[in-house]
Amino acid sequence: MANNKKVLIVCNWGKNRSAYLASYLNQKGYSVKYGGIFPESENPLTQSIVDWADVLIFVQPQTQIDFERDFHIDNQQIIVLDVEDRISVLAPGKQDITPEEWTKIQREKVYPELERQINSHLPFHR
Repeated sequence: MANNKKVLIVCNWGKNRSAYLASYLNQKGYSVKYGGIFPESENPLTQSIVDWADVLIFVQPQTQIDFERDFHIDNQQIIVLDVEDRISVLAPGKQDITPEEWTKIQREKVYPELERQINSHLPFHR
């Protein structure tokens, strides 16, 4: 089960999609870190964390575009997922939702989609 690939999961805020996917891949034996591209994120990325990784996983194509403005990618394997987590897309017409409703939407829509998309890339090669 052990895998020597060091994986960095990149999202906007470093607290939801990336944290979930990090836990998921950690359970599969990967060494995983995660973070957000926004400086004010809960878990902001640094170039040294980026340099640590063998594999960079972006949760959305736009995240990679934004990431490349501030960070240098060396010779890492790049994987780009397309997993949405905006309420306007996942629950159209809902203005205000409770934290419980948000969690339910994440568990029913976002997390299974993260798993589905990343599983098509496993095991990581290179």
